[in-house]
Amino acid sequence: MDPSGLYYNILPCGVELGGQYMPDRRVIAVNFTFFCGLAAEPEDQLGVAQLAEDLLDKGTDSYTAEQLADAFDAIGVRRNSTTGRETISFGCLAMAEFFERVVELHAEMFCRATFPLEQCDVSRDLSLQELDALEDEPMELLQKAARRQALGPVLGRHALGEKATLEKLGRDQIVEYAQRCLTARRLQVTLAGSIEPARAAEVIEKHLGALQRGSPRLLEPLEIQFTPQRTHYDKKLEQQYMALTWPGCRRQSADWPAEAVALGVLSGGMSSRLFTEVREKQGLVYWVSAWPEYLRSGGLLYMGASTTPQRSERCFATLLREMERLSEDLTEEELARAKVLITARRQTRGELTRVRASEIAEDLFYFGQPRERAEETARIEQVTTDDIRQYLAAHPRQPETLS
Repeated sequence: MDPSGLYYNILPCGVELGGQYMPDRRVIAVNFTFFCGLAAEPEDQLGVAQLAEDLLDKGTDSYTAEQLADAFDAIGVRRNSTTGRETISFGCLAMAEFFERVVELHAEMFCRATFPLEQCDVSRDLSLQELDALEDEPMELLQKAARRQALGPVLGRHALGEKATLEKLGRDQIVEYAQRCLTARRLQVTLAGSIEPARAAEVIEKHLGALQRGSPRLLEPLEIQFTPQRTHYDKKLEQQYMALTWPGCRRQSADWPAEAVALGVLSGGMSSRLFTEVREKQGLVYWVSAWPEYLRSGGLLYMGASTTPQRSERCFATLLREMERLSEDLTEEELARAKVLITARRQTRGELTRVRASEIAEDLFYFGQPRERAEETARIEQVTTDDIRQYLAAHPRQPETLS
């Protein structure tokens, strides 16, 4: 353990452990991240990953679904879970004195889930209903289409899958996915709070040692299959929704701070360029934003807006123009405002124990080890206007690179 309290270890059971010892915190935050997610789904079983995530707490060898929920509630645990493109993650926040019980209950889910047949059918039917409900959510549909087009057929999958594959999924496919993917060597555990590193390792080894080791996690990230193209989806709406996508840098890249600040200038609040220029001054859009998405193999940048059909071409051209203008007339005032906004958000969010555990989980995912938050904050604060111009020159956004 270094002076900052950061620690990292690969346990004998195969689980990767990283964390930060914070003795002044009364609560502990724990994240369990399995390397699998949507990219590990068989092509004819899209949607199975989220079903596996949803069903882990619907019954185990020792608990019914209700009993397991009661056991978590009895110790006041706040829980969440999500299925990502390359991972399935489970997070929780609890009082530090209940740390071992937290790990024990998660181990019960990971090692001894029974996947009751009736619950499998219910979860599948709920996913089908959610998939149907997407048709009434144009912004969700926009992001689903944009990501599929930009990331390719594997990394661009949607967590709900597709109707044709969901309808055919049953208990056997869900169990097979869980047994193949939710293994010790694919698991990273990250922890922030007042649990000493030796104690954390002891408890996790004790309870997760029963998790099957499985084959080693895939160390080589899947490549993004970015293909520039322009696609229109017909749907009767009052607004027209559009998304522009282009390759960004890897999260691990030395260019990342400049990319983050450039996005902050574009879409970092009500003083950002997209909001003031496109929405307030020209009145072109109802909604406009820019955001990144990072995988281990690379990054993508998105710019989205909703406007009327009559203004769509002008809106499209204006969005492109606002991005290009950054290299021409970026001011020191804009640069300073974007950096302050980013660093302030990072500092205030970082004071939350659960956020710190999530940051360490991201560190392990992208960098392979926990890092000091101050190091990256300092890199952001050092970004100059020349850095952003150099970044923009190195990452062009001409039509042939847009999706």
